[in-house]
Order: sequence, then C-alpha cells, then structure tokens
Amino acid sequence: PENGSSLSLLHSLEKWDFALAYLDDESGATKNSATKLGLRYHSGSFITAFQYESLQNSSVPASASYLNLSKQDGKKEYSGSLGIYRSDDIADSDLNYIALGMKYALAKNNILHFGYRLSSAPEDGGQSEKAFGLGFRYSF
Repeated sequence: PENGSSLSLLHSLEKWDFALAYLDDESGATKNSATKLGLRYHSGSFITAFQYESLQNSSVPASASYLNLSKQDGKKEYSGSLGIYRSDDIADSDLNYIALGMKYALAKNNILHFGYRLSSAPEDGGQSEKAFGLGFRYSF
C-alpha cells in the first residue's frame, strides 16, 4: 500500500498451508482495510484452497470467499473455482462466479494457459458476464 501497512503470516504443516493477512491503506478521504484468511490442502496431485476476505472501504463492509480445486496431470494442470462477493453498499452489486482453467507446460520455462469465467450479479436481475482468456508465459 502507498499510504498504509500490511502484515502477512504463512504456516505450513505437511499437507496443509495456513495464511493470514491484514492490510490498511488511506488515500485521501478513503480508508481501506482487509483481513484475509487462507487454507490450502495438498493430496497427491490435487490441491484444494479456500480464502475468506473481510473488506472495509470507508466504513462499508464487504466480504469475499473463494474455493478452488486443481489437479496436476503431468504437464497439464486443471482448475475450477467458485467465488462469492457480498457488500453492504447499496451502490455495489453482489457477485457470484465460476471459473475453469488449464495450464500446459510446453517446456520447463514456457507455459500456455487459458481460462473461462462466468459471473452473475443476482441483484441486477441476474445480469451475467462471460470472459475467456488465453496467454503464454515465459520465465527467465
């Protein structure tokens, strides 16, 4: 943060990873803070992760939750995610999403990745948005 501070802690126990983070930032008249809790479990080629965020933007509370499942299969990694965002601000729409993705390792430092996301805002008459992404990453 430009005008604030952050603190994060990560602890691992065999197949489990635990994360806790706090962030605050004050830019002009707007003060933002976030508390985040994460949990990840590794079992063979599967990884399950959950994250919960409590957000404050100028005293308007909001929360976000994410659940992700991924599977490593040789050079391929598949993932699926669910997300929920809820806000007490009447001008801010709640949001749900589902996302599917895949990464393919062409070589040790070359990865092709793509994903699809469908999101909906239940309070906006079920208005939905679809997105597709495709990319290439090269690591030096």
